[in-house]
Amino acid sequence: YKEAMRDMHAARAAAIAEEADGGLALSKIKTLGLAASTTDLKSLALAATPQEPSYTLAEVAKHDRPDDCWIVVKGAVYDATKYLESHPGGAQSITMVAGTDATEDFEAIHSKKAWAELEAWRVGVVSAAGATARAEEEAAPTDAQGRRVALGKSKVKLKLVLRDALSDDSFRLRFALPAPDMVLGLPVGKHVLIYGKDGDGKMVARAYTPATADEVRGHVDFVIKAYRPLPPRFPTGGALSQYLCDRIPLYTDVEFRGPLGEIEYLRKGRFDVAHGGGTRRITCKRAGLIAGGTGLTPMLQLITAAVAEGKRAPRYSLLLGNRTEGDILCREQLEEAAAAGAVDLHYTLDQPPADWPHFTGFIDAPMLEKTMPPPGPETYVFCCGPPPMVKSAIAKLEARGHAADQIFCF
Repeated sequence: YKEAMRDMHAARAAAIAEEADGGLALSKIKTLGLAASTTDLKSLALAATPQEPSYTLAEVAKHDRPDDCWIVVKGAVYDATKYLESHPGGAQSITMVAGTDATEDFEAIHSKKAWAELEAWRVGVVSAAGATARAEEEAAPTDAQGRRVALGKSKVKLKLVLRDALSDDSFRLRFALPAPDMVLGLPVGKHVLIYGKDGDGKMVARAYTPATADEVRGHVDFVIKAYRPLPPRFPTGGALSQYLCDRIPLYTDVEFRGPLGEIEYLRKGRFDVAHGGGTRRITCKRAGLIAGGTGLTPMLQLITAAVAEGKRAPRYSLLLGNRTEGDILCREQLEEAAAAGAVDLHYTLDQPPADWPHFTGFIDAPMLEKTMPPPGPETYVFCCGPPPMVKSAIAKLEARGHAADQIFCF
């Protein structure tokens, strides 16, 4: 029966997707058997047929595992289990809301195309009796060391307590954790979703990696660049970065969810990386790190862990690209780590000063030849930055002999 329901909704989704402008003529609405007032894709998710099964939120909550993953969006229930492996944002961004009402998360991140695709996985609706049920408040979880952690199944609100300008458009933001003895609870290599509102008041969410790790109690720091309007190419600027850096006052509560991500550093050179529908364990002795701008932050996590681990950590070499010298983030922290032997540090600038002693221009093959470790069975490369930079770097690395399955992107 559920397969038949999925087929019906898949046909409906296909018809919806045919409309390039995201709308439906009244005749097509009637053909699909929808209410005449249903004129946008978000409302389509609520349009239940009389035969659809209904579930309480408590029943949905039982389907909260990767192998049995249901979510609720706009009052409709979806079985996303078979979609996890092909989801462009990775399985974890769905499994972290498994068994819950994910409406706010879905609206904050997804396009109209995603709304149409979602229909193929619909299995029912939330029953009227269970629509207002609330899950019990979860107790703060603990990590392997017995420390209370802030991140859990639900979103957590953290208060913005410090906004320190690092440059004209980059800031260090500090958020207080719910208790001074808490750690964030974010494994090295993972990131969080931060929620806020764009200039029109619409909820948005973006992924960020903190600049501090779980060695710090009571707060977490992020280094964030405010992407301000740059017409005509970027007329409205960055929706969330401006919210965090420019619009909200200190002591505002901001919502977070995590951990998520496809790379986790386990210490002693061991990583778990996403592979197919599961994970792959790798052992790394040497690693190249290629970063552009704020793509530095996941690399900074690895380097910070290496400072703490000493010789047990991989041998890292970082190539960091920026537009100007003033754009280099966390430079003092990086150079302290380099002095401690945790990383070989290399810079390149698009617009260097006259006496600049490092590389200049975009990352190219000669730069990679001089800064990245040569290919080897326990050598890996990690990239994070603007997509054109990452795509170009990967092509050059593969041309040099690095295997595609030994290059990863945060």
